[in-house]
Amino acid sequence: MYTHPRYPVLFSPLKVNRLVLKNRIFYAPVEAYHDRAISGCAVMMRGTSGTLNDPRGRINPGKWLFADTEVRRVKEELTVLKRGGALTSLEIMHPGMFARVPEGDYVMGPCDDVREDGVVVKGMDQPMMDQVIDRFVETAVIAKRIGYDMVMMHFAHGWLPSQFLAPGLNKRSDEYGGSLGNRSRFPKMILQAVRKALGPDYTIDMRISAFENFEGCASAEEIVQFISEVSAEGLIDLVNVSYGGFASADKSYTGSPFSPDMCYADYTKNIKAAVKIPVVVVGKIMTPEQAEQILSEGKADAVVIGRASIADPWWAKKAFDCHPEDIVPCILCGKCFEKRCAVQLRNYNEDWIPQVLEKSSFPKKVVVVGGGPAGMRAAITACQKGYETVLFEASSELGGLTKTADHDENKRALKRYKDYLKYQLGKTGAKIILNTNATPEMIAAEKPDQLILAMGSVPITPDIKGVEFARQIIDMYPQMDSIGENVVIIGGGLVGSEFAATLALRGHNVTVIEKMGVIGGQNDDTIFKPYDLLVRFSNVVLMPNANCIEIRKESVIVEDSQSRRQELAADTVVLAVGFKSNNDNIYSYFTITPHTTVIGDLRRPATIRECEEEGYFAVAEI
Repeated sequence: MYTHPRYPVLFSPLKVNRLVLKNRIFYAPVEAYHDRAISGCAVMMRGTSGTLNDPRGRINPGKWLFADTEVRRVKEELTVLKRGGALTSLEIMHPGMFARVPEGDYVMGPCDDVREDGVVVKGMDQPMMDQVIDRFVETAVIAKRIGYDMVMMHFAHGWLPSQFLAPGLNKRSDEYGGSLGNRSRFPKMILQAVRKALGPDYTIDMRISAFENFEGCASAEEIVQFISEVSAEGLIDLVNVSYGGFASADKSYTGSPFSPDMCYADYTKNIKAAVKIPVVVVGKIMTPEQAEQILSEGKADAVVIGRASIADPWWAKKAFDCHPEDIVPCILCGKCFEKRCAVQLRNYNEDWIPQVLEKSSFPKKVVVVGGGPAGMRAAITACQKGYETVLFEASSELGGLTKTADHDENKRALKRYKDYLKYQLGKTGAKIILNTNATPEMIAAEKPDQLILAMGSVPITPDIKGVEFARQIIDMYPQMDSIGENVVIIGGGLVGSEFAATLALRGHNVTVIEKMGVIGGQNDDTIFKPYDLLVRFSNVVLMPNANCIEIRKESVIVEDSQSRRQELAADTVVLAVGFKSNNDNIYSYFTITPHTTVIGDLRRPATIRECEEEGYFAVAEI
């Protein structure tokens, strides 16, 4: 009997109702599906934008997935989803009181209410409930008819069914409120109607948050009881366990960079004990080793790979081929929610970015100066094109600013990414010259056809009296154990606020001084916002709209927006006011070869996504 040599449980079959899954890997429901579909996962989950023909559940009004004008496109999409042999699952959900509606419109929920943004919530009467049930049924029936292998009823993350389960949101006094039996009545009615319409042999999955983490949510014990009841009644064939939701205290339904890996797997223990159906779990499962650990310890029967499968659509195939070191690591930046993965350029660009670069027919020599993420990506890409490649790095180690991740336990995802780039570059055969400040004369001696400059950035030193008593944040990472009890961080952008969270978790008293009105503002468009974490710490003081006037040996003088000054005790003062390009002397490099390109932080302080883009395109399209 065949057993996988490295991940024997992960790559073993699983029976669910009448289906047999070829392995235990589900890919989460996101729209980037072309490469993911042929990766070797067992189940491809297709996301929806709600029960879109319901005017009170609409997120994209008028664009219901199965509208007559859309069915042909959806069938073609389904062919793509199945082309790698995966089974397909359609997510069906209704946002309820969290629906997006046009201005002046209302949403539906368990009770009459008004949202924080002023949108009116109308408590659902029986006709409204019947209408929503009909829409769930209609969507599920069409999914079965056009060829989906299963449906996933999305009852997690604060959507309508979980709103009814939550006593803090469901304050009804009729048969749909009060006891758990009453609060679960409407969610059960949805499942009962869908099961009746689909029949006993069709597979129904249910995603649910084991705990939604807000005042008034259903308790973890109540969720276990609800799952136990609906599974015992044959209403679901497997349960897909998540966590949190849009009402959660941490404002997230995904694990943050500060959450432990496999962060929801421990929630499944009581669920596994209460049911006889397979249990699937999601939540920062980043590596095949972690997936195998969860399954071999009996915490779940299968895993959902979400952000990690966006960062590398070939996650499952590389795991199956026993090459986990080649999996592109997710860095947990949250940009996937903007359809802009930092480390995977092909997502949503499959039609013009090739899976594999063709070797060039014209031999070239490429010299890269700088071994940070942008420089390493450029050198890797040059080798993929078949070019002779030389990389100069001034320090003793590759990685640039990502080397800070070696010293911060909360940057382990970034460390995986840095180590991945180093490993991939090491496999290329590129000539790497460390501990060398490459002068124009050294580069000219290499006789390059193309020169790529990626010398990175340097930290800004603000003009503050006594600044010599402070230390730059990048210098602090290797000296974490020397940081004092009371820390003042000058600069509350993404870098400063993340460092503040790390120090707070280590027990330091931290004050963040930020001259702008927003803390952690650079990450403001992603689902994880450092501010949401920092405000929960009792040992963190946030001071937006404030300026540091003076730094002293054991204190700082701060002035707020009202020109009021105060002195704060400070054992350690950290500068995190930003970076500037290290480009003071790059003019002389432009006389060496006709083809010179500036990338990454040297161009301007850049994100990982910009480093990936510029490193790749500096060579791929030349």
